[in-house]
Amino acid sequence: MYHANCTDLPPWEQVPPSTYGGTELVVSLLTEELVRRGHDVTLFASGDSITSATLEAIHPQALRLDQSVREASIYEMLQLSQVYERANEFDVIHSHMGCVALPYTKLVKTPTVHTMHGIFTPDNEKMFVHARRQPFISISNTQREPRLGLNYVATVYNGVDTSTYRFYAQPSDPPYLAFLGRLSPEKGTHLAIEIAKRSGWPLKIAGKVDPVDVEYYEQEIKPHIDGEQIQYLGEANHVQKNVLMGNAFATLFPITWREPFGLVMIESMASGTL
Repeated sequence: MYHANCTDLPPWEQVPPSTYGGTELVVSLLTEELVRRGHDVTLFASGDSITSATLEAIHPQALRLDQSVREASIYEMLQLSQVYERANEFDVIHSHMGCVALPYTKLVKTPTVHTMHGIFTPDNEKMFVHARRQPFISISNTQREPRLGLNYVATVYNGVDTSTYRFYAQPSDPPYLAFLGRLSPEKGTHLAIEIAKRSGWPLKIAGKVDPVDVEYYEQEIKPHIDGEQIQYLGEANHVQKNVLMGNAFATLFPITWREPFGLVMIESMASGTL
C-alpha cells in the first residue's frame, strides 16, 4: 500500500540522534520502517539528519549544536509553516511537535495525528483542552490525563531495534552502577549519586546538560564528581551507551516526575541490564 506521509518533529536534535535523543530515535525507527514498507515519507527535521525518507530542513544542523541560534521557537514556527503550506501533498501528517502544532491542524483538510512525548503542565494543558477533539497517541497509558478529555485513538509504546544492541549476559568485575539521560532534577541524577554513595558502589554517568539545567549541574552534580566513585563520561553515542549499560550491575532511573515512558529502561534491558 502506498501513502504519502509527513513526519514532523522539533529540529533540536538530528535524526537518528548521534548521542542524546529519545524522541528522535523513535521517529527514526518509525520513518525507516514506513519507507521499508513502501510508503512515501517526507521527514521534516534538522538538516544533518540521516534518513531514507525525503528530508526537508529549515536549518542545516540540529539547533542544539548551533550556538548562533538565539530564538529556537522561530525555527519551529518556520518548519510548521512549511508542513502545513504543503499539507495537500500528504495523506496524513504525523506530528511529534507537541502542543505547538495544534493551532495549525484545523487550517488544512489533511488529517494530523499527534504522538505525545512530553508531560502536561498547567500552561500547555490549556492548549490541549482547546484542541481536545484532534487525534492523539499516547506512549503509555499512564501518560494520559483523563480529566482533560482528549481524543486518544491509541497507545503506541516506544520501541528499540534490539538487533543494534549487544546483549551482555554478565556485568563487569568490579561492578558499577550506571545512569544515562539528561542531567536534570526530573531525571534524578542527584538521587543516583546519593544511591551510589550510600551503597559504596561506583557510578558512571552519561548524558547531556541542557542550558536550563546548567545551574543544577554546577550545584548538585559537579561537586560530587571525583573521577573515581562518581564518574561523568559526557554524552554517549549508541555504542557507548550500550557498553555502559550492558556492563553495569544495574541502571539507575530515580525519576522525580511523571515520566511518559523512559526509553532508557528498555535500552538497558536490551543491553542485558535491569
